[in-house]
Amino acid sequence: MANRSEGLITDSLIHLWNATSQPAAGTTCVANSGSVDKQKNVLTQLGWSIRNASAAAYTATLNVRDASPAGTVLASWDMIVGTNSAQLDTFGVNLLSSRGVPLYVDFGTPAASVTQKVSIAGWRNNSDNS
Repeated sequence: MANRSEGLITDSLIHLWNATSQPAAGTTCVANSGSVDKQKNVLTQLGWSIRNASAAAYTATLNVRDASPAGTVLASWDMIVGTNSAQLDTFGVNLLSSRGVPLYVDFGTPAASVTQKVSIAGWRNNSDNS
């Protein structure tokens, strides 16, 4: 047990990953943790912003998914963005992928005048490949 704990601490400090998605207005925003072998990905930081230049008040849904952009939703948040306004935040999370698959973070397809951005970071659990 002690060796496994030490391995997980080491993984969380050196097997890091990060990704960003900054598409043009009106384009779906998706970032992922990248391909993996037998490891599990752990999402620890999720930063996002959304700007509504001219659409009517807009509800956006931010999802964390397992395995693919259409995969199982592990977490989800809604935000309402008024006309000519913006929102941003950074969440400290602790979400785990299934073994051997990436995590995906996405906003759904927005209105043409809405710009969405997401930045994610975490680590790979290399020590627990049982």
